[in-house]
Amino acid sequence: MSEDQNKHSALGKGPRNKTALQQYDRPWSVLTTITGDAILTDIRTEHANLFVKKLRERGITAGTTSNSVDQIKPVFDTVIREFELGVPNLFESLTMTGKGLEQPMSGCPMPCPNGRPSGDGARRTSRHEP
Repeated sequence: MSEDQNKHSALGKGPRNKTALQQYDRPWSVLTTITGDAILTDIRTEHANLFVKKLRERGITAGTTSNSVDQIKPVFDTVIREFELGVPNLFESLTMTGKGLEQPMSGCPMPCPNGRPSGDGARRTSRHEP
């Protein structure tokens, strides 16, 4: 898969700054622990599902897991298209159990006075809260 990443980057489609590179490298390191340096056509749905499972077992939220998948998908898309592989992108339609069920953070890192966030910039815990 390192060749696939190199092809993607060679086409100018890779991360462009330090933060983006870190966000890109984290999911790829997890995937590489599952697949090794396999070629794309050897990757199976089982690998993609195991990738999601490993992230979720580490306590990563479904939303962040989805963002991690979004770091993998474009590389697969590029390689499938550029090498005319005619195979599906297995990361395209993964199921994220629990997506959207995580509670949003409140505006206070500790218990808030009166149990509510305060101030103009505080996030509310519910959209129905005044």
